[in-house]
Amino acid sequence: MSVAVVVVLAVAGVVIYASRDKLRMLKPRPRMPPTHSGLGLGTPSPRPPVQAPAGQVRTEHLRDYIKHLEQDTQRGLEEEFEQVMQCSAQHPAATAVKDLNKVKNRFRNILPFDHSRVILPLLEGEPCSDYINANHITNTRERQRFVACQGPTNGTVRDFWRLVWQVGTGVVVMLTNLRERGRARCALYWPTLEEPIVAVGDLTVTRCGEAGFAGGLLVREFVLQRGTNQRKIRQYHLTTWPDFGVPSHEHHLLDFISEVRSFVFPESGPLVVHCR
Repeated sequence: MSVAVVVVLAVAGVVIYASRDKLRMLKPRPRMPPTHSGLGLGTPSPRPPVQAPAGQVRTEHLRDYIKHLEQDTQRGLEEEFEQVMQCSAQHPAATAVKDLNKVKNRFRNILPFDHSRVILPLLEGEPCSDYINANHITNTRERQRFVACQGPTNGTVRDFWRLVWQVGTGVVVMLTNLRERGRARCALYWPTLEEPIVAVGDLTVTRCGEAGFAGGLLVREFVLQRGTNQRKIRQYHLTTWPDFGVPSHEHHLLDFISEVRSFVFPESGPLVVHCR
């Protein structure tokens, strides 16, 4: 699994759970008075524990747990990230480092695990064409809800659209810009106003429209077609998530998550999420 994408999803998950009321109403709800035992004359309920045995934290304890991690210049957060890195080292990524696949990886140290990587259909005469830098990610109910992948390079645009077609998604989430800090971070993989139809292998991508929203959100719509079969694809592009940084205001991220969630249905397939 791409470490960068893990961090992105972890941050998004924290925001979702810590701000569920905002996601539902996009405005704060009034605080409920603290609960007490008995008939209102008892002692307040004890504060929830901030420890996380077995790596699990109940949602009602999440705020206190994050505050605990942020103490001492966020040392706890750094330690947890190091634990994630150590866990990642336990899973092999042998397919990603094959000679024919190395060129498909943007970074040498961000590779998909063998046990959860997305396996594309092999193309005739193209060994290793089943490889793309992408992983399936399941939720707590073991349902495949996400596909996390690197931003397409000029050499993997075709494979990216093959992935989108194969997993049956209708939603692509983009968390990077084409260029950051003067460096290319993602290839232009979608059709534009100047070139509204793009052919990638046996797939055709047609531009349908684009709209901009507050907070740096761009929404694009395409039709992805193979033969006589076609599917509508909606891309959510958050342009205000800077390289090596976070959005300047949490409301931008909350609005973004709310907009994506409002369009996602079970029949939409897993979300395809990529950064750089």
